[in-house]
Amino acid sequence: MKVPRKKYIVDKQYQFGLIVLLLLIVFVAIFISVVATHYFLIVSVVERVETTGFAPSGAELITTSLKPIIFIVPIIFVILVLVFIYFIFVSHRTAGPLYHLRRAMERVGNGDLSVHIQFRNNDEIHDVAESFNKMVKDLRAKYGEKKSTK
Repeated sequence: MKVPRKKYIVDKQYQFGLIVLLLLIVFVAIFISVVATHYFLIVSVVERVETTGFAPSGAELITTSLKPIIFIVPIIFVILVLVFIYFIFVSHRTAGPLYHLRRAMERVGNGDLSVHIQFRNNDEIHDVAESFNKMVKDLRAKYGEKKSTK
């Protein structure tokens, strides 16, 4: 049985921390690729000067330096958007179940032994939910025994 989810951001600190870490990695990769692209552009300009003896004009330099950027920026933007969306869903698969498990644990801690949690089979902590449910069932059985002996 599928358990529908209404919120994709449930543990903001965890989820946004994960996203910030990923974006930092992506930005470092982008920075390295931009620096490498400009390095090779400069090398091509130097080669042109060495072969022709003339430096490229200002317009040629601008065109040469912007050409790779015109292609790289939209691709990087699309990749960043896709990575952001992907990590929202990935972090949701862990943060959502952990959030619900924490709430269920608080209820058990307050004495509510009627708690039963159910996650989707593809959630990251599905096995933990099964162990939690077994623990609550065992507590119900033990609590019922103590209650009947008093």
